[in-house]
This record gives sequence, structure tokens and C-alpha cells, in this order.
Amino acid sequence: MASVLNLDDWLLPTATQPADVSVVLTVHIKTDIEALRSIDDPKQRRSHASHQRKKAIELFAQQFNIKQYDVSHQHYAITFKTSLPLVNQMADNESVDRVTVREVTPGIKRESSRPINYFCLKVQFIIQVEGYTKGLQEVDEQHVLVKATSPEDARQKIQPYINKYETPYINSDGAWVLWKFDRVLDCFETIASTESDFKPEGVEVFSEIKRRRMKSNDYWDGKW
Repeated sequence: MASVLNLDDWLLPTATQPADVSVVLTVHIKTDIEALRSIDDPKQRRSHASHQRKKAIELFAQQFNIKQYDVSHQHYAITFKTSLPLVNQMADNESVDRVTVREVTPGIKRESSRPINYFCLKVQFIIQVEGYTKGLQEVDEQHVLVKATSPEDARQKIQPYINKYETPYINSDGAWVLWKFDRVLDCFETIASTESDFKPEGVEVFSEIKRRRMKSNDYWDGKW
């Protein structure tokens, strides 16, 4: 069964029967990847995928007797009103990738509480050495995990860590050294909310997409 998102965000009035509840859903349609592998031309592949999803939407609407609905660009999703008891049946349809609940009537939306997750902040320090006025200067970039409710909250909670690093010390030559905070370069929200989410097989804690000049051995013909 496909995931049903946001349904738990709504409370039903006491003694309300499911059959008396209407919901506005956006149903996201799967793309049959295997059927596209034999098409070499990207434009044809895109057109075929859109046509494929269009047919799936038409069949889905016919199966559940949906008369009025809106379709997204390239037929990725269909939005419509239906009854609550049908939601799980629709999520169980083979053409459905996921279902998002937009509105529940009658229903009261719960007050949203932001979950607490681990955020990874990429922090830059400038290493200042007493008496040095020119030449190359060392810069330290650190990835620091902080538990917070938002990027803004994470930037505030990292301040004690920054303050600790900005304490001068004496190096082996007797000179004062200061790791001066420069800036937060980036902030990445992980999927981890507890220590148990850090699995032995690995968990992504930071991601940064960059560009580089393409090399000849980086070419991919799209075959797999």
C-alpha cells in the first residue's frame, strides 16, 4: 500500500462516522520505469511517461467513479474530493505512488508541532596566529550535528559550541592562537531524530551538490 500523508493531522468531531467525512486528496501516480528503459530518445521517453501516467489517471478515475478532478503538469498527480472510507482503497491501487490529504470535512486540523531532528551545520573558522600579518592562512570547515526544530533553531543552538572554539590558547611556539568563527556555510536537516537512527550501515548527515567540468569517463549513455 502507498503512503497516506497528513491524514493524522486532522481530528474528527466526536461521533462522526467515516462515511460522513469528505476529503480532498492529491494522488501521485507511479511512473513505470521498466517500460521506459527501451526508449533511447529522452524527448520520446518524457512524452511516453506523461502519456503512461495520463492513461493511469483515466483508469484510476474510472475505477473509483471520480467525475471531477484536476491534473498536474505532465500528469504526475490528480487532485479531487472523495469520501474517507475510500482513502485506503485508493492507496492500495497499483498505479498509486503516494496519497496526500489536503483537507478533511468536517475536520479540525491539529496544531502543527515541528519535529526535533538532527541538523548538520557546515561551520567555518579562521585560524588566527599571533603576529602573522600575511601569507596563506588556515581555514577549518567543520560539520557539526545539532538537535533542533528548524535551521534557525540549529543556528542558535550551535552558539555554545562556537563560543568554546573562540577561546585563545598557546601553540608549541608560545604564540597565541585563536579559532575565530567566520560563518555558517550551510545547514542540512537529516532524517535522524534519535541516536538509534544512526544505523551501522550508514545515514546521510550532509549533502552538497556542486558543479565541475565534465571528464570523458563521466559520460553516461543512459543504459542500465
